[in-house]
Amino acid sequence: MNNKQLIQKVFELQKSKTLNYQIDKLLNSSNLTEEEIIHIKQEANKLYAQYKREFIIKRNKIAFISATILTVLTIFIFFFLLPTQNIVLNVGILSVLGALLLCLGLYCMLFFYNSWKPEKIDENPTLDFDLGNFFSFFGLLAAIPAVIFYFLISWLIESGAEKKLIATKVETKAIVVNGNYYEGGGIRRKRPDDAEITIKFRTKENLIISRTIEIPSYQFKYFYKGQQIDIIYSSENPNNIKLLNSKESLKQVYKTEEREVIFKDLFTFLELSDKQIQDNLNKVSTGWVYDKQQQGWINASRQCFIKKSEGAIFYIPKRELIMSLDHDIRKNKFRRVVENQGMLLAQYENEKYVIQKISERSGKNVTVFYLITQNITNSTSE
Repeated sequence: MNNKQLIQKVFELQKSKTLNYQIDKLLNSSNLTEEEIIHIKQEANKLYAQYKREFIIKRNKIAFISATILTVLTIFIFFFLLPTQNIVLNVGILSVLGALLLCLGLYCMLFFYNSWKPEKIDENPTLDFDLGNFFSFFGLLAAIPAVIFYFLISWLIESGAEKKLIATKVETKAIVVNGNYYEGGGIRRKRPDDAEITIKFRTKENLIISRTIEIPSYQFKYFYKGQQIDIIYSSENPNNIKLLNSKESLKQVYKTEEREVIFKDLFTFLELSDKQIQDNLNKVSTGWVYDKQQQGWINASRQCFIKKSEGAIFYIPKRELIMSLDHDIRKNKFRRVVENQGMLLAQYENEKYVIQKISERSGKNVTVFYLITQNITNSTSE
């Protein structure tokens, strides 16, 4: 075996991590002089150093490209894809996974960026990669970004599921079957105390779904076992549900103002068609339904009735609203022209409208309603 072959042989042994004493044993058995052995070692070391540099350049390029792909895929999956998938279960686990993958990808991109350039590599580099040192720095640098990414991904998935729920909502009734109250809070809890209820409901496909939902602690006292409550669920994922137990939830789902009808609304109704009145009522609050038999709009949950007939608006509010409506009349600077004449409790007028407050007795029940018309007297004089 000539010297050139020996140099190549020693180089191959170095690549296979053969121990130095074994290489020396090979060279000593080849009948070489001391100078030849030194020369062969030096040339083999040069080849091995060049091999290591080329290996590191290739490894670091692959690591950077892989980290970039991981980062892009993680952003696409957790920031754009998963928020459209109507996911409501295991959101915490997915958020942790997404945060860790994103932090790892970004850290590797930063760590390996430009590390393949010749000037960044030692003359005689080592192939050993210090994983312990690598991940210790990762733990230190990724702590705060990981928490931020966790909450961001969690918010995106939950917001996406909420949008999907509203777009594919199905209204139904659910039964409260259980409830728990917790003191203190965990990583996902923003309040000092938390509560949850378990409900059951039946879907259109006749599936029985049981779900446990977190609720604000102050609302816990308003629920009881066996209570029937209004909910919506997603037709694409029945586990995605929302309680319709508050004004805020109704506003969010139905895009309504969730308020009572006031005289300003009733004045507007005088000049609108039945369809336009229905559209306006749907903006004011949920629950307004046109009753063909009574030829008016009923809101069972708000205990109100509105009817338009012969240029007049007939409005029966629930009893608790009467004082507020009287205040609304005074606020709009109506003057009282009639008071306590039989069924007519009062009549108010301004330049445009006339409001009559009327009571009607049926047995022991007394119904108070309002009749709103345009002020024809002022219109005629003008």
